[in-house]
Amino acid sequence: MPFISNGVEEVAESASIAYFIGPIFIGNILNWMLMGTLVVQAYSYYQRFAKDRIIIRALVAVLFVLDIIQTVILTDCAWFFMVREWGQAKNLGTLPWSAVMIPCLSGVVAAMVQTFYAW
Repeated sequence: MPFISNGVEEVAESASIAYFIGPIFIGNILNWMLMGTLVVQAYSYYQRFAKDRIIIRALVAVLFVLDIIQTVILTDCAWFFMVREWGQAKNLGTLPWSAVMIPCLSGVVAAMVQTFYAW
């Protein structure tokens, strides 16, 4: 009997890992797709609005670089759960440094954009 209950526990543990890892995987793929869109938009902006004031072009450049950094950090977080700690359910409660940095960087980007809108 213990063999059967152990197998059931492993299946339940595997399902809980899949429910945790799945959204991280899909979110990371969507993030990279949106990054491609952002690259095209940034290129288009600099081609069409080359005569904008330097402060606005600098703001666009800084936000673009911050978004690239955020994408790298999000990918590191996904790598932590999907590769480095794969299959170890006990480590699902552990957050990598990148998971802590994501809200901080999002707040910085949001503050910059909202300040520009208020200006």
